[in-house]
Amino acid sequence: MKSLNPKVNQILANLRDYHTPPPISWWPPALGWWLLMILGILAIGIGLRLWIRRRQRRAASRFACIELARLRSTFINNGDTKTFLQSLSKLLRRFVLSKFSKATVAGLIGSRWLQFLDDHGGQGRFQTKPGNLLHDMPYAATADTISETSALELADLIEDWIHCNQDK
Repeated sequence: MKSLNPKVNQILANLRDYHTPPPISWWPPALGWWLLMILGILAIGIGLRLWIRRRQRRAASRFACIELARLRSTFINNGDTKTFLQSLSKLLRRFVLSKFSKATVAGLIGSRWLQFLDDHGGQGRFQTKPGNLLHDMPYAATADTISETSALELADLIEDWIHCNQDK
């Protein structure tokens, strides 16, 4: 087709062909991505802090269980029931003092001590066998009157109590 004006032909000849715009840059991100990134960092930080706090709360129970396993193996090797029961009592008392207020538990002895243990996860097993060994053991004439099975049952009861109270 012939153009009417040569000047128009010249202008049309100088026009460029169709072209695409440059690709969208990935940086800087849009506002929504910034908010999502900040929320993600906050969620990771809060989750990490909660995990650390939980791990610290459970540290006493982890160490108590390790000590309990050591006491069991020592008892199985040497069979000294009285020393084993005394060590169990000390371990339980130390664990309780680490988890509960000292004003509440430090002065508890005898049946009040066993009642406290039952109220906080013992389910009545401390005021009956095998838990009452903690109360009767200091008054036993000899450790021969206490069976090895009863002593190991007490260790199992203490381990259950520790697991029940690990998050306090």
